[in-house]
Amino acid sequence: DNIITSCLGYDVGNSSTYCNTEAFAQRLNTENGTGLCGLTGWRLADRAEWSSIMNFGEAGNSMHPEYFPYTTGSNGTGVGLWSSSLSFGGNTPATKVWKVLPRNPRFVGVPKATTTNIRAMFVTDERVQ
Repeated sequence: DNIITSCLGYDVGNSSTYCNTEAFAQRLNTENGTGLCGLTGWRLADRAEWSSIMNFGEAGNSMHPEYFPYTTGSNGTGVGLWSSSLSFGGNTPATKVWKVLPRNPRFVGVPKATTTNIRAMFVTDERVQ
């Protein structure tokens, strides 16, 4: 199913095809009428939550590959991942968000219109799963 691997088929007149982080999380939470894997607490992690699962002393891949597969790209380059936290950078309203770079563990502020990868987290009892 394309819900996980792609965001194709955008149609300006059909909100179910919108390709943004909010629409993606909504599709995860309504998949098959019960949410992906039967769970409905899917969302993007914020910067603090990403920090809590990253090992900043581990160059190459700051996230444990057994728990977070596909974090390092197939060619060895790291993938960037969206966070849900805004990066103001002196701009009001915020025009940037924090992007997680797990290969070289750090965060960078990027424009909201930047294309990058998404990794949704399941949250229950306010804990990231």
